[in-house]
Amino acid sequence: MSFFLQESNHPIFELELLPVWVALHTWKAFLSHVQCVFFLDNEAAKGALIRAATSTAAGQAILSGFVSEEMDCQIKVCFSRVPTASNISDNPSRLQTDEMDALGVNRSDVAWQDLWRLLGDYGSRHRGFEAGSVDVLPIC
Repeated sequence: MSFFLQESNHPIFELELLPVWVALHTWKAFLSHVQCVFFLDNEAAKGALIRAATSTAAGQAILSGFVSEEMDCQIKVCFSRVPTASNISDNPSRLQTDEMDALGVNRSDVAWQDLWRLLGDYGSRHRGFEAGSVDVLPIC
């Protein structure tokens, strides 16, 4: 959050992008060479993923990470809208997991250290993406 708050008082956009990259990074062993639909309830984040571009440095770094892993995994992606009321991941994003726990959903560990390191690596020197002045991101 400290990194995102440097650029925005309300970094909802970046926080909507981040889980898409986290999901791909975390589950890349399962998602390689498949067709995958990512559902979002934020139009700005969906549009940025479709374009693979945004005006914020933090958002562009996240998009660069996603696109890099998308290419590495050789997946075909589609992004679609899900209404917030129908978004099954909305409650877990607020740390409300009762429904998921009742359904027996397995939890995955996220390698946050790896993600933050990778996020800091993205920029003009990585696959031609421009992430502004993002050189190193602090570990949150």
